[in-house]
Amino acid sequence: MKLGLDIGLHNLLFGDGDGGGGGFDTTGLVARWGFNGNVEDSSPNELDGTEINGPLSYVAGVYGQAVDLDSAASQEINFGPSTDLDLTDEFTFCGWVTPSALGSLQYLIDIGGGSYVRINADGKIRFAWNSSTTSDTALSAATLHYVSAGYDGTNRWIRIDKGTRKEQVGAPRADLLNPLVRIGARSSGNFVDGLMEDWYYWVRTLTDDELDDLQDGNGPY
Repeated sequence: MKLGLDIGLHNLLFGDGDGGGGGFDTTGLVARWGFNGNVEDSSPNELDGTEINGPLSYVAGVYGQAVDLDSAASQEINFGPSTDLDLTDEFTFCGWVTPSALGSLQYLIDIGGGSYVRINADGKIRFAWNSSTTSDTALSAATLHYVSAGYDGTNRWIRIDKGTRKEQVGAPRADLLNPLVRIGARSSGNFVDGLMEDWYYWVRTLTDDELDDLQDGNGPY
């Protein structure tokens, strides 16, 4: 399903998002996958992805383009394996998603080893890393949302849009040093149907202010 986005309304609500990011602290930045017509990493690390069951489609997004994933075509994006994708300790994943519909499991990020960030059938976000945490609020179908999740050295956490983080005690995972990271699916399916844009991976915990800056288009690269 192809989705459009009212950029003018978004900018009215969240700011014009010039994407400058000149003052953003890039410490711990591993990758930024903007999906501006490709699956390349625009950070200096150049952790480019591979289109699976492409060519993928790219459409107008929030501040640039978004990848339009078609679950019926089993489309996904793979990154790694790479030791740069170290998920053994503190990290943050964050980015935009617009699910075409709800009612099924859709994996935004599959890290391997039973770890993932997914949309449950009811629209809530579930983050599994050792144990799992599920958001109290749910995404809406055909609606733009900013999803962030990570581990801060003590807690697993989830945040939707500019809401309050949900945190639960977690523990490091020494086995995720060199993972194959999938965006838009897991190894056994559960494909995303809809848009994904501007996903970041950091090996540190971003503050709420930093996550808000990314939503406002003021992130790096």
